[in-house]
Amino acid sequence: MSQPEANEGKDPASQRSKGAAVNRHVITALLMVLIATLGAIVAYHAAIAEQTARSLEQRLSILHLQDVAYRQKLMNEVVPLVRTGFPL
Repeated sequence: MSQPEANEGKDPASQRSKGAAVNRHVITALLMVLIATLGAIVAYHAAIAEQTARSLEQRLSILHLQDVAYRQKLMNEVVPLVRTGFPL
């Protein structure tokens, strides 16, 4: 029996509701894909922001160490002069 012959005895309203149910499932699946895509985009941007923040934090740490080294050098130059009574 072919498909049209099998559907001859069925109510057309039930076939329409079945088609509407299929359409709802398709729409639901497409919405799920859209939401997953948007979530992936947000996650990508969050990862990029995290990498940028880590890079800036590392740079700040390096600059802080350079500043400490510079101050240490100045202290090593000035303290012996103060201890020997050299006027500044």
